[in-house]
Amino acid sequence: MPGTPLPRPNPHLAGARHEAYERCLGLECNLIRTPGMQEANGSIGPVLAARVLGYLLQEIPAETGKDYLANEVNNCTTGEEMELLAQFYINAFILTFKRNLGAEVIPERSEHLSRPPRDDQMQSYHDTLKRDKLDYWTSKKHALTRDCHRCHFTGRYDAELLRDNELLDQYTSGRKIKVAYLEMAYIIPEPVRTSKSIREEASDAEHGWTPAVWAVLSRFSNRPDLPGNLNGQKIHRLENVVIMEPVAHCALNALRIWLEPTPVQNEYTPRSVHDGAWVHDMLNPVIFSSTDPELPVPSPDYIALHAACAKVANLSGAGQYVESMWEDIEAARVLSTDGSSSMLLSFALNRVAERAGVP
Repeated sequence: MPGTPLPRPNPHLAGARHEAYERCLGLECNLIRTPGMQEANGSIGPVLAARVLGYLLQEIPAETGKDYLANEVNNCTTGEEMELLAQFYINAFILTFKRNLGAEVIPERSEHLSRPPRDDQMQSYHDTLKRDKLDYWTSKKHALTRDCHRCHFTGRYDAELLRDNELLDQYTSGRKIKVAYLEMAYIIPEPVRTSKSIREEASDAEHGWTPAVWAVLSRFSNRPDLPGNLNGQKIHRLENVVIMEPVAHCALNALRIWLEPTPVQNEYTPRSVHDGAWVHDMLNPVIFSSTDPELPVPSPDYIALHAACAKVANLSGAGQYVESMWEDIEAARVLSTDGSSSMLLSFALNRVAERAGVP
């Protein structure tokens, strides 16, 4: 389980956060002295638990969220309780954002929606939002309009523009452009689900994350209105979506890339676990703007949550832990009778519960 050791000395000077971080440092050292502990009882192990909790204490966007976590850590009476707490946050936070490649399914659409309507033919975005009628394809049409049919990460325009000379000229003014087939990405993702028709999706008004996930996202962002703003069909709202090229979209979902704000509003620096591999071809800064004040740009609060999750997942090693679990589950045919598969079983059951909406 790679990952980066927690920074020393303690970056929190005093108070509950200082005490909690010291406990994380102590838990991390325990594994170094006692090899093999992380396999015991199917737990994630002391070192991963320590790093997940320690990096969360540094990266949670809301100060109140950091204080809440510090109190949770300090209330743990044993290392095992800290491991269980870290496992909870892997399930309720990291797995909320991190996607296994190929896991996301774009809903089917009927034939008459195979080509987006012209911008002046679309219903008002706010009318659609108020009537709770947003879905993937409706939101994507509005997002394309907002973003000038362009990926803000790479600068490439939507290849579909080539099918409409009038629209092409409207957005490019006759300039030579680079194109790609663009997708709509979620900042705070939908729960992983199976394929649905657009009619089935539209009728699924209660589709959303479990209460435990919403509670964590609300605390970490200091946004108690988060569930009301994003639950059900509201997950498609424009503040939560961006238009992207497929490769960049996959990297965002896999937590390989994230955005950090600059001092300028709606302007971000793209970051990555491997700067040379993922972001050297991206625009820097990434600037979000809108062609219409009625079409809001991506929310800085949602972007900050995604960035915090990406940094914790990569620094702690939790991202690699999750990927190894996915690989082992796919490779496993049956569970071992000696109990050695308990971690796999626990991990798989947590994913089933999330998809079923079980708290």
